[in-house]
Amino acid sequence: MPDDPSLSVGAKNISGFDVVAVLKNDPDTHTIPMIVLSIVDDKERGVQLGSDRYFIKSLDAETLMKEVEELVVKSIREKEFRLKSQEKMDGSPESETSLTE
Repeated sequence: MPDDPSLSVGAKNISGFDVVAVLKNDPDTHTIPMIVLSIVDDKERGVQLGSDRYFIKSLDAETLMKEVEELVVKSIREKEFRLKSQEKMDGSPESETSLTE
């Protein structure tokens, strides 16, 4: 399963907007951070569908890498939180291992 897909809104077979909508509405994939890179200036639609970041393709590589890094860190923290919450609900001892280690 992808950790952080980047999508083009104007893909040939399926729109990036459609991919965002499908993945964000699926319980197995809704937590995957989604970045949309597009020549289409429709950030509002991308955000409404669930994209975590929306950029026009003139975006520079440094900014893109910074945004990807922020989303990966956020995703790891959320996974750690869910794991710890599940362990508490299950009555399991908390793990000393962190996903970021």
